[in-house]
Amino acid sequence: MRKLYELLKIVIGVVVGAGLVVFLNVNLHLFNSGAAVQTIGMSYADLAAINLTVATVVLGAVALIVGVVAIFGFQIIRAESVSNAEKRVLEEMPEILKRELGRMEKNGQLTSALERALYSGGSEEDDGGKSAS
Repeated sequence: MRKLYELLKIVIGVVVGAGLVVFLNVNLHLFNSGAAVQTIGMSYADLAAINLTVATVVLGAVALIVGVVAIFGFQIIRAESVSNAEKRVLEEMPEILKRELGRMEKNGQLTSALERALYSGGSEEDDGGKSAS
């Protein structure tokens, strides 16, 4: 369905463009009562140089627009990813903490950590690895 929609947009664009070309061409031929057109002596090399210059300027403008959009797009994606990561951590942290505390309680690690904290006044990392015994 999406491909059909994209194809329909392309077809409508081509039809509208062709209609504009026909409309402008008809108006140019029907209402040509303006000033007389003078021919300009220009070789094919001059015409090619002008066309290539225009193409270069247009490509440069497109590259500039793509660069600006890429910078802002990256900043938006980065901000959204940080926001989503923080939200997910806040949602899943209670479950992970409960599971890990249950595992530590079953292994006896939680009891030994609590005993060390209560009887020695802190954890092993607090005294720099030096024990009081």
